Amino acid sequence: MSDSGLMMGVITGDLYRSSTDYERGVSYIGLMEVMLENIKKNNRLRVADVDFFRGDSFQITSKDPINLLSIAVYIRAYLRSYSEKNDDKGMYDARLAISIDKVNKYRRDINSIFESAQIKSGKSLDLIENDEMMVFDSSLYDLKEIYSPSIILLDALLSMLSKPQSEILREIVYDRDASISEIAEKLGKSKQVVYKTIKRGSVDKIIKFLDAHLSLVGMRFF
Repeated sequence: MSDSGLMMGVITGDLYRSSTDYERGVSYIGLMEVMLENIKKNNRLRVADVDFFRGDSFQITSKDPINLLSIAVYIRAYLRSYSEKNDDKGMYDARLAISIDKVNKYRRDINSIFESAQIKSGKSLDLIENDEMMVFDSSLYDLKEIYSPSIILLDALLSMLSKPQSEILREIVYDRDASISEIAEKLGKSKQVVYKTIKRGSVDKIIKFLDAHLSLVGMRFF
């Protein structure tokens, strides 16, 4: 499993409470479309394909599964950063089912054969519990053993993010080379506010978690 070219990463998602009313649904879907275009344009995230279905749902296929959690964090941080209120009626978020699996290298038609990761991701989203926003599945036991508890922890941290924290996390994950000064200028905040927001909330914990996870799975699986 050292060659990530033989692995596929998939995120299947749907927008949280997107059908509560028409106006919310329209603006929500517009946010989703812009967000997914941003993801496709980011070369570091190495997204292979993005598909829309059922209006408010999507599936992302990654060329390099090692970046899958960064993509998931960006999705949720981006949507939460545009929330109108910090409650069920005003919160923007997405439920995400994440899967990594081996690619079927014997398939003949890449467009007509669904991969195991795509199937598992789609099924997991259908079965996600009401108190969950992120789940993981894989036919590879070692991957599942590491990713499943990691996803549970990451889900809890992301669900605690405020709107200002989400704005900053969104920018950090999208461009890991961005300085605090650059983020502050882009968001129209002072450097002190950005720094304090990173250190006092879940933002710093999530970034450290992503870095540690990247190091662990990179050495072991990819």
